[in-house]
Formats: sequence, structure tokens, C-alpha cells
Amino acid sequence: VEFQQGSGGTVGNNRFDNFTVEGTVFSGVDTTIPTASFSPVNSATSIFSTIQPFIAFNENVRLVNDDAITNTNVDAIVELRLNNATGALVPFDAVFSLNKITIVPTATLANNQLYYVGLLANTVEDASNNAITTTQSASFTTTTPTVNLSVNNSVGKEAGSTVITVTATTNFAVNGDQTIDLGVAGTNITVGD
Repeated sequence: VEFQQGSGGTVGNNRFDNFTVEGTVFSGVDTTIPTASFSPVNSATSIFSTIQPFIAFNENVRLVNDDAITNTNVDAIVELRLNNATGALVPFDAVFSLNKITIVPTATLANNQLYYVGLLANTVEDASNNAITTTQSASFTTTTPTVNLSVNNSVGKEAGSTVITVTATTNFAVNGDQTIDLGVAGTNITVGD
């Protein structure tokens, strides 16, 4: 609100007549429960075993006891399991940042395995005390990495003059050095060649 001095100066009757206020009507209290979105999405397949699943919220959330969610207490409100909600627990450490819980498994997940991620009921709420009262979950299945080998060779007539180049490609991220065992077979050829 801003006021300007009128023609009457700074003396006299200091009152407001015909004062009008305009604004937006507040429709009441927030009663909407926060929404939890999972990645990978429910029933996703062909997920790499290096995945770090996450749960993102559409608004600011906290613990139901009004404490802030921290990297120290976030592990207690989520689960990572084999197969389903009753499967064996998979060890992890979770982090919370910008209304997102990221689940970091302590070891690479198994290939071709169904996993379950769950946000436990009655653990998270928004600033208006709207709690998520049912377990929210998603399941996903990891994939098996595939490796394709391609061979490019040159032909020589003397031992040591033939060069064979083998290239390995994969659908999976390769970390560090990997080993592939190759064998040599054919007519008039030996490993020593």
C-alpha cells in the first residue's frame, strides 16, 4: 500500500475515507496430499543394474513429526527389496535433496532381477500436515548386459604379419578395465602365431 500527500498538506485530519483494497481470495487450507513420482516408473524393464532409483515430490515435504528430511534419517522412510514388498531387503544409502530421495544401492544390482522401491506409509507430509498415508511403490526389472564382438583382420604371409583387431561393444556402461578371453582356432594357425 502506498500513500501520497494530498492538497491538505501534513496537518489536519489524518484519516482515510473511501479506502478500497483489492486482492485475491484465499480459498482455504491446503488439503492436497503430496504426490510421489518414481524413477524408474512402475513395471519398467531393461533397466541397467547401475541404476540409482529415486522418488520425487511435487511440493516441499518433511517427516510426519515435522522434522526436516535429511541424509541421516531418509533411509528409514524408503525400502529397496528383491521382487516385491515382502522380498529380501537390498542394502542402500539414500540421499535427500530438492524434494527428491535418491536410493544408492551399496552394490551393483543383479542382472535380470525384479526390484521393489517403496515409500513407507505415514512417514512424509507437506507443510500443511497432509501425510501420504499409504505405501507408495514401483517395481522394475534389470537387464543383462550384451557384448558384441567384431573382428577386422589383415592377411599376412609370415608369422607376426597378420593383425587381427577385435572390438567389443556393449549396451552397458563399462567401468575400469574389463577382460575378454579370446581363443585362436583354425587350419595351420596356433596361439603362438
